[in-house]
Amino acid sequence: MYVFANFCMIYFVRNRNSSKVKIFLGVVSILVATSCSNDVKVDEKYLPCTNYNVVSERELPLVKCDQSRLIGKLQELLGIPVTEKFDVGTAIAVEKFQVSQGLFASASIDVDTINRISELFGNGLNGEACLFNISQPSRPWKKCDFNNEIIPFQRFMGIEADGFIGPGTVEAIIAFQNQYGLPESGALDEPTWKLFVSITN
Repeated sequence: MYVFANFCMIYFVRNRNSSKVKIFLGVVSILVATSCSNDVKVDEKYLPCTNYNVVSERELPLVKCDQSRLIGKLQELLGIPVTEKFDVGTAIAVEKFQVSQGLFASASIDVDTINRISELFGNGLNGEACLFNISQPSRPWKKCDFNNEIIPFQRFMGIEADGFIGPGTVEAIIAFQNQYGLPESGALDEPTWKLFVSITN
């Protein structure tokens, strides 16, 4: 812009057209004044955290400046430095992942994002241990999911009642489904849940 302004100034001065020079100088001064404004907007996701909040791994979404072991596990899976802190680098990596997967780019770890990570990395599949547990707000609940509403089913089945669906709960779900003639999905889906509620009420 500076080179263009100098070129125009020389042109107007050589042609001795003082009215055009005045107009030109007025426009240039407005452009310079507006381009040098101190009101630079910075996206908050690029600002470093001054403090980190230790949060429950069960509560989603996880956002910038949160800290938990789950964040460390997700950092490992996303191939970024493991700090267990949701820092600027993590926000950028999560947003890149969301964009690459066609998810809403929130730069936070929400249910959709963690479910997609779970699918891609085979969380708990083929008899493997859960890499992480997912706090799911609604059914169906499957292996590696967590919800406090699962606890009554676990109590009913006489197993550890912690709200997490691990291998023992999957076995209990299959036994329940088998006993009542339901498809043996190993997940607390709607038919299984409705039957459980009707039996216990």
